[in-house]
Amino acid sequence: MSKYTLRLGILLLVLLLLQVVLFNHLLLFRYFLPIIYLYPLIKMPYRSEPWVLTLVAACIGLFIDLMMNTPGLNMASSALTLYLRPKLLGALVDKDDLDNADEENPLITPRLMGAGAYLLYILTLTLVQISSIFLLEFFSTGLLVHTLPYIGGSVVITVLLFLIFDALLMPRRRG
Repeated sequence: MSKYTLRLGILLLVLLLLQVVLFNHLLLFRYFLPIIYLYPLIKMPYRSEPWVLTLVAACIGLFIDLMMNTPGLNMASSALTLYLRPKLLGALVDKDDLDNADEENPLITPRLMGAGAYLLYILTLTLVQISSIFLLEFFSTGLLVHTLPYIGGSVVITVLLFLIFDALLMPRRRG
């Protein structure tokens, strides 16, 4: 296990606690609900097996569901999001680039993917996660018009937080 994977695990525990204790009770401007526990999941090593990603995501979603009394919402959303992750990575990054990537730091980074592809990657996975949570929660076409601002606002604030996390937490290449 690399030092980056260990740091990611510790970060996941901290963000899970923050999500349960603070962020799930914080609705900014009535439309912004950050889903920060997704950050370590989308940063997981790019060589992770798809079944491992889906299982880890389901367990983390189950933990959030148990803490927030939302049976299955986060579990289903997280499992779906990380199930789609390898397919999205395959579409955005050339397999040769992943094979030639830095073995020391196996995490998904803007340097690995390129800034534009990385932004599209986190935006797409965040949109899938948040859309599936809100659509499963409201599960009514009559509420769809009222749900779309929640989805849009939450995706924007969550992606902005992820970019801040990247700026603060991810290692810099020295040289």
